[in-house]
Amino acid sequence: RSTGHVAQPPEPAENQAIRPPTSPGRSKQRNGRIDRYGQEHPPQFRAMVLTSDVPWRTDEATGQPRTLDDRLVGERLLKREEEAHKIEGSAEAVTGLFRAKEEEKRLTQDLIEGRTVEESIQQSQQGRAGFLADLLRPVGDVPKHPDVPRAPVLRLFDSTADYFDEALRQICHPNPEDMLSLRRDDDGTIAFEPPRDLLYRLRALPKSYLDEQRILPRKDEPGRIRITFSKHLASRRLAAARETSTSQWPNVSYITDIHPVLDWLTDKVLVEIGRHQAPVLAAAVDDPTFLIQGICSNGLGKPTIVRWMAASGLPDNPQVLRLTSEVLKRFGVGPTMPGRAEPQDLPGLKALVPDAIEAAQQYLVMDEGKYRQEISGVLAPYRAQVERWQQQALFASKRDIDETAKRRLHLVESLETVGKPMLRLLAVLEPHAVGEGGTAR
Repeated sequence: RSTGHVAQPPEPAENQAIRPPTSPGRSKQRNGRIDRYGQEHPPQFRAMVLTSDVPWRTDEATGQPRTLDDRLVGERLLKREEEAHKIEGSAEAVTGLFRAKEEEKRLTQDLIEGRTVEESIQQSQQGRAGFLADLLRPVGDVPKHPDVPRAPVLRLFDSTADYFDEALRQICHPNPEDMLSLRRDDDGTIAFEPPRDLLYRLRALPKSYLDEQRILPRKDEPGRIRITFSKHLASRRLAAARETSTSQWPNVSYITDIHPVLDWLTDKVLVEIGRHQAPVLAAAVDDPTFLIQGICSNGLGKPTIVRWMAASGLPDNPQVLRLTSEVLKRFGVGPTMPGRAEPQDLPGLKALVPDAIEAAQQYLVMDEGKYRQEISGVLAPYRAQVERWQQQALFASKRDIDETAKRRLHLVESLETVGKPMLRLLAVLEPHAVGEGGTAR
């Protein structure tokens, strides 16, 4: 039975009638032994509540008789556990004791003394470990968490597969088919021989996967990796690998933005551009337009504000526009934009770079104050939570409490935006000349 004890022999969960728990922690242990990763169907938990008509004691609050059956403890704990998962996010936070044996001992003692389950839980939460419940439960105790805001991400390509194809054409000479022995199947499989610098990155993957799929080269044959951008194909190959007993891995790897193949490909493309350089592109703009990225960071060096901007009208009438996908489309920036071998006025563009950076910095500073306040508002509840804990904690010496609170407050403060923004020139757009996809401006 799955009663929370390791020594119990396993039985099919769907054939069991499980008695109600005697503590929230024990209930979580018991359910966790049934609810496992990789299950095809979500488990359903049921508890058998035994009832009795024999009176036991009289409830002092209501004057009604209390019976000595599962309704006295188990049924009430199950309801309280359900509420705890919805509101507090943790079953252990019901009593604040966080240890199953201690919960059972405390509840048994309170029942002997005539207290109800609700009175026992309330007293436990007010005891010495109650502060842990405050730290573990979500700030605000809201039943539903609001959706996490998502920042729009600029994209020049319609899909990761399009980026992969264009990047390969950029770094492979004369072509990927000859340089990497790349082959494409009709089902969406792409197979090629990984070069030496890619093999170095792939060694971070499990050795059993590399050996089984023959990705690393051998004495008698070169290595070969098979990838796909098709979720449907990847799902079918994964299902086939699970059903067979001869393989642990799918023979086709699904490519996402964080796959080692894409990391390698992006680094190769960046090397083509060179350090401290920005490409000059022909685009549908009226005057030279500088595309700039601005980043503000917190005390840990992590970005808190990221802005893409387009600065134009330099130097006399600087104008900064927030760069969006629509603006890029209006400029004609994308994989099919016309190329240009040499800039029309490279010295003039270099002279405008300081003015473009200055204009972008002023634009970013205007928004920075608003976002600083927003970030401070998000961190304020956590700062107040630490301060409240510092005042209520009585289980350790004052020195230990103050040191712990100081470290926690320092962590909260390190998440706030600090310092000056960093600005980076990404590219410069020059107006089209006659014959470059537009008219002279």
